Amino acid sequence: MEKSQKTAQWDERLEAHISSERKSDYAPDYHCSTLTTSLTGELEYNLLSYLSLAFPIGWLKDETKRAEFEEWVDYLCAQFDVLHGYAGLECILPYDPDEWEPHEYQVATHYYNVMPNCNAYAGLRDYKDAAKSIAWYTILGKSLFIRIEPQVWARLAEQ
Repeated sequence: MEKSQKTAQWDERLEAHISSERKSDYAPDYHCSTLTTSLTGELEYNLLSYLSLAFPIGWLKDETKRAEFEEWVDYLCAQFDVLHGYAGLECILPYDPDEWEPHEYQVATHYYNVMPNCNAYAGLRDYKDAAKSIAWYTILGKSLFIRIEPQVWARLAEQ
């Protein structure tokens, strides 16, 4: 905690990772990762924050867990100026993106409904003004929402 406070005082980004696995050699059942912007947002590489959550797929079958998830999404969207977000099936790998990215890519190309996501934090380079993915649960912030044309909304409503 002391190191986190010093990092915030130096106007640097803060990274945190919590998971059900104590070692990074095994894939966790659930995890929460975040990377924040600097407090002032003055550093060019550090303009967007991210929050990544992974839960067991069994939560989709449990009405209570699914309702908790949706309430939490509503809460986060009310607290932060969200650019975009999504939820879907993800290949959960050990906490070592460099070693496991090729495996994640192979799984994602074989199973089209599984999203590759091990480098979500790198989105600033490619997705600073666009959505990275559209999944079964997609969140659009105000800046993206207003860019959607009315005929697109009509087509989506018909589906």
